[in-house]
Amino acid sequence: MPEPFYFPIHSGLLSPEHREQIGAAIWEFIWFISKTTKEFQEGDERLGIVLGGKPIKHAEIAIDLGVSESTVKNHVNRLKKYKYIETKRAPYGEIYYVKNSKKFKPKRQARNGLSLNERKVKNDLSETRDRQNFTERQTKNGLCNKDIKDIKKEEEEVLMINSSDFQKIADKFIQRRAKGLVLSKMDEAAIYRLLEDHIPVDKVLFLIDKIFDEYKPKHRLDYIAKFEYVEKGVLDRYHKEKKKASNLDALDEIAKKYEME
Repeated sequence: MPEPFYFPIHSGLLSPEHREQIGAAIWEFIWFISKTTKEFQEGDERLGIVLGGKPIKHAEIAIDLGVSESTVKNHVNRLKKYKYIETKRAPYGEIYYVKNSKKFKPKRQARNGLSLNERKVKNDLSETRDRQNFTERQTKNGLCNKDIKDIKKEEEEVLMINSSDFQKIADKFIQRRAKGLVLSKMDEAAIYRLLEDHIPVDKVLFLIDKIFDEYKPKHRLDYIAKFEYVEKGVLDRYHKEKKKASNLDALDEIAKKYEME
């Protein structure tokens, strides 16, 4: 269960029209809003990107909400039908956008009545001004085409990295399991969770080998069947190594301190 947190929902949803159109899909819609990580302007519409553009499978949503995949699929189709969300197909799921996203409060426009000094500062701004300030101004006035292209390029790069890393981990698990060539929805969801922990992929692959090498089956039908078992093993070993490395660093610091004295 992920750590709970607060997030805003626009009160405009509380209308008979939205209630009629969204219906039972309200839980999936709230899930998409909660997972929206950033927003950008495209024409007259503000789109929210869910999980930074990471491909999402129905199984992941179903696990979080405690419902079946078919229920999630039906509700997602309903949200698409009434244009509450947009999606883009990906090799391992879909990339989701919340239409007219209002999770993040937009920055207020500067007042038109500028003082003499304010106008002077505004007019004296050079083309080499700080990029961060330039981005803030673009956010106020709406993103330009270049900004939108940059965002889409970033999404594609994230998608490529996620797909490549996912496939490496999936291939390693299938190879070591040696029992079938197809992953279950639960296996795929567990791999994506592991990717979200930002553990280096090479380290994950190494630890998968280690887990299978150390596993001692009790009989011929005893084998590692689910990636969830591997997921827990990777997390346990990775964080144990990190803690050990941290303790060694602390000991090194103490040793250096005594050497100096």
